[in-house]
Amino acid sequence: MAKKVLQAGKHLLLEKPTALTVQEAAELYRLAQIQGAIVTLDFEFRFVPAWQRFAELLTEGYVGQKRLVKVDWLVSGRADASKPWNWYARKDQGGGALGAIGSHCFDYLAWLFAPAKCLSGRLSTRIPTRLDPIDGTVKPVDADDTCCLTLELADGVLCQVALSVVTYQGRGHWLEVYGDRGTLVLGSDHQSDYGHGFRLWGSQNGQPLQELNIPERLTFPQNYPDGRLAPFVRVVDRWVQGIDAGRSLTPSLKEGVYSQWLMDLTHQSHKAKAWVEVPDLKTILS
Repeated sequence: MAKKVLQAGKHLLLEKPTALTVQEAAELYRLAQIQGAIVTLDFEFRFVPAWQRFAELLTEGYVGQKRLVKVDWLVSGRADASKPWNWYARKDQGGGALGAIGSHCFDYLAWLFAPAKCLSGRLSTRIPTRLDPIDGTVKPVDADDTCCLTLELADGVLCQVALSVVTYQGRGHWLEVYGDRGTLVLGSDHQSDYGHGFRLWGSQNGQPLQELNIPERLTFPQNYPDGRLAPFVRVVDRWVQGIDAGRSLTPSLKEGVYSQWLMDLTHQSHKAKAWVEVPDLKTILS
């Protein structure tokens, strides 16, 4: 669908994951360049107020020299084994936890910290079959529902990531960074709406964690029952700004290719049971 939009000379607002492979994603990138199309990726965490304040504090040096980054994204959206077999259960349709939520992680880790230098990943499917509601048969699930990753970032900092969509009462979505001056913890324990409920805590010089206020200038002018809508409105605004400016603004298709690249490399690492290097993105986009 994205390819058809770009071939028609239209600007594109694209969901994640970007494509099924990095080769497909790179093809979209080159096509957008040829057509002069403005493309924005729906990486909405960049536009959530608590995340934006987290980014500001990092830039201000709140934690100092980073020592460890940790992500836990543990939710119960697919924990019930009676939930139906559908696209989410199929690797060939982009299903699985890695594509659904890992794609976001790869984007925001590069945004907030640094690109990955190398990674090691293991994928698991803990619910191996589900019932097809159309024909009533039991179908195999070949898309991952759980993923554990370790990344070494370009600045040498190690990052540990645990993802699962089958964890009853998982802790939700949490991002932690530990440095020689301080600690920042960002998180939400919401199980069904991954846009709502984010709060931010900080500590410096070994003091207890305290909740940090989010400046009014960053808050949403309007909230909605579905927590994804307010940040998505900001994504659309960003897309329109890019169209008005005549150039794609971050998060653009370049960030989408990067996220897809790391997803592909995670599959490679899982298959080889080994660490894999992350080549320069230019090798894919050239």
